[in-house]
Amino acid sequence: MTALYLFLMPLGLIPVLGGISLLKILTYPIVIVCVICYFKDKTELNFNLTQLLFAVFIMYTALSVLYYDTYESEQSVRGFLQIMFVSFVFCCRKCNKYEYKVIEKSFILMGIAVLVLFFLSGETLLEGRNTLTILGTPADPNELCGYLILPEIFCFKYIFSQKFNLKSKIFYTVYLLFIVFAALKTGSRGGLLAIMFTAFLYSVTGVKETKRKAAALAAVIIIAVIAAKLVIPNLPGKIAERMAIERIIEDRATGRLDIWKILIDDTLKSNKSYLIGGGTTSAIDALKGANIGNTVAHNQFIQVFHDGGIIGTVLFVSAYASAILQNLKRNIYASIAAAGFAVLGMTLTFDPSMKIFWNTFMFCMMRFESDDDFFPQSNI
Repeated sequence: MTALYLFLMPLGLIPVLGGISLLKILTYPIVIVCVICYFKDKTELNFNLTQLLFAVFIMYTALSVLYYDTYESEQSVRGFLQIMFVSFVFCCRKCNKYEYKVIEKSFILMGIAVLVLFFLSGETLLEGRNTLTILGTPADPNELCGYLILPEIFCFKYIFSQKFNLKSKIFYTVYLLFIVFAALKTGSRGGLLAIMFTAFLYSVTGVKETKRKAAALAAVIIIAVIAAKLVIPNLPGKIAERMAIERIIEDRATGRLDIWKILIDDTLKSNKSYLIGGGTTSAIDALKGANIGNTVAHNQFIQVFHDGGIIGTVLFVSAYASAILQNLKRNIYASIAAAGFAVLGMTLTFDPSMKIFWNTFMFCMMRFESDDDFFPQSNI
């Protein structure tokens, strides 16, 4: 059931009833079936430190409505509480190796579905940027790249592991190239950086043998050079111009530097806001007051700092660090994905509707049976 839910993630882009996504509607019966099965099988519950830290962060966020209560904050808190509940249902038991394989395949198939929809939809945004559209609803180009992070990691796993045959390696090599090409066509600088950083990190930490590590690093360098020299200059619209360092400096990262300064200054204006923040979604009012025509923080960490203060930031970073560290020896793929999303979070805010981030975080909280042959340890 967990694998089915993960495969259906792109349906979160489709609003059905009053803004409620199709994924959320389908989530309820999936969760109910899981809970019934747990009671029927008398499943032993298993929780870990990351889940505890995550729960503390979510509850702290929820309590902020006591001093900052708006329609947006109530919606956000409701979304976070639902995420916590769903995550705990899917993560409260230890999964076996077979279940892990099914979950891995669900991410791989989800990535293929996203790529097919992306290349078939032909949705073009400003400056010639591309994204996917489901039933008329376009995805944020940065978010789209997030859907490709775990599939990319599994591509590297299949390409640079000696356990898989040549046909598999060829298939996943083609799959990987389509992932990079899609990231380039979105024109998302943060998304492309996260994709390339994830590839580099897997090469360094996810590949054991020296020769295979060297081959993986060489592949990343070759892909980066081909993208920079051959692909980007020939992309339509102004995507190539967007990728130039001069453009990033000129437009101040599409105004993000100004947004971040406003939010940081607003947080540091008093001891109270520095300590506990302005409350969840309070960044919206801060940016409205600044009159810059944007109400999105475009940085997960600055958003958390503004809304939750130093306390909220410590709680979020602690949960995030725990998610990475607890998987280094058990499921390096999850650790690498979390690190990739940390890079993506430098230019993107993960609100409750950003299911790909929170479900990847959920993947980090899952417990699997230990098997060093199945889950390679990192080289850190």
